[in-house]
Amino acid sequence: MNKETIIITGATGQLGQFVVKYLQDNNIDINIVATLRHKSFDNQTYIFDSSRVTWELMDLSDPISIENLIVKYKPKYFLNTAANAFVGESWSVPVQHIEINTLGVLYQLEAIRKHSPLTRYLNLGTSEEFGADVNNGNLQNESTLIDPKSPYACSKAAARYLVNIYRNSYNLYAVQPWCFNFESELRGEKYVTRKITKGVARIFHAIQNKESYKPIELGNLNSYRSWQFAGDVADAIWRMFNQDVFNPNYTSPKSYVISADSCHTVRDFINKALDAAGINDSCMFDSAITINQKFVRPHDVTYLNGDASAIIKDLGWARQYSFYELVQRMVEYDIKNYKKELTF
Repeated sequence: MNKETIIITGATGQLGQFVVKYLQDNNIDINIVATLRHKSFDNQTYIFDSSRVTWELMDLSDPISIENLIVKYKPKYFLNTAANAFVGESWSVPVQHIEINTLGVLYQLEAIRKHSPLTRYLNLGTSEEFGADVNNGNLQNESTLIDPKSPYACSKAAARYLVNIYRNSYNLYAVQPWCFNFESELRGEKYVTRKITKGVARIFHAIQNKESYKPIELGNLNSYRSWQFAGDVADAIWRMFNQDVFNPNYTSPKSYVISADSCHTVRDFINKALDAAGINDSCMFDSAITINQKFVRPHDVTYLNGDASAIIKDLGWARQYSFYELVQRMVEYDIKNYKKELTF
């Protein structure tokens, strides 16, 4: 009997890598197919065994490449983590966000409907779809109103409605979790959390070497987020793919909120990062941080605080990392792997 297959878009990104690692570490007997927009001949380092992965070319803006891959593998699972996912840039390139994050999902769903209707499909959603602000202060769960505040959030919300329509119209196993911010040492360096931990590592080494340093430039320090470990999210995704296995009361596939159990401001994250580096004192914050208005969003979402009680109850999901343990992991990695920037 042929092995079942999972196709993963964005497998070289942060979450994609943790999903592949999760499958390999748990000895899940499955053929892992990872997609690339273009093949690189550079030696790249991953947190998983890349020799056990099949690499295929596919582009979310190219429906032919998507359809060909579905026809070739007829996968048991299709995980779409690839996206234009940097919120701040979405005001500058809004059409591209719709093309990749919304139309790309439509192309995938349509190919699955036509050629592989038994495929289980998961498109990664976002807490940004809720668009909540600090004035209401409520936890966000599966019943919270969708109210996007950015082109990125709009593209993901539109994709959610497509996922729902295809699930209800064609009886597909198609879900889109509301995934709150997930972080790790693999997080892209333009995202605020990694920008902070790399900046703290730079300042740590400058202090150790008795050198001057430039502060970290940030935007709104008072936005709240439910930051969680990307590896924990990988486990939640596998459970969502297999709800009939993990939920004894399963009737039909559901979309769930995946979130940490706490909520913190950017300011909190900075202080915990300075604590983790052992350089926090009464004056440190002001010398380490400066506000740059170019990093302030035109319409900021100020309060994303997730309630993941449903996935915990239904699918038995459990988090492995606390907020501080996550920050500490990232800071320690960046301190250990710090390389001084060369100036010419």
